[in-house]
Amino acid sequence: SRASSTEDMLSAAAAHTYMEVSKTRILLVEDHPVNQKVAMRMIQKILGNHKVEVHIANDGFEAISMVQKNTGKQYELILMDVQMPGCDGLEATQRIRQWEKDKKVKPHFICALTAHATPSDVEECIKSGMDQYMSKPLNMQHIRDLLLLEVQERSTR
Repeated sequence: SRASSTEDMLSAAAAHTYMEVSKTRILLVEDHPVNQKVAMRMIQKILGNHKVEVHIANDGFEAISMVQKNTGKQYELILMDVQMPGCDGLEATQRIRQWEKDKKVKPHFICALTAHATPSDVEECIKSGMDQYMSKPLNMQHIRDLLLLEVQERSTR
């Protein structure tokens, strides 16, 4: 009957909407396409393609804009490359933190991605407002720890 097919369509739409809502949302801020692909594949392999939604920003300006536009459902994690042309990861993080403060938005978890992990580089990342740092090249175990420990722990708080 026509009524039952409408109900089936509605329940399928509701199930699809639930699936979308329950995905882990990650913003990957990285200017190199190869690094974008590598990080995305690692994330999808760890969490499962159907359980994660990865958005990509090519620079700090794009990241700031995407964070500000996604107020309905925040990103659980922002992986922020530190060295990018235009607006680097440090400046982007400072601007995101200022926006969160101004809008009284729960702070995002921001992890620096850097090829330079000297103590002074790490200190600079933390000073800019980042929560953690990870050195490049990316390591599957470090990404797994970050996704499964930090992100999931924060989502249960």
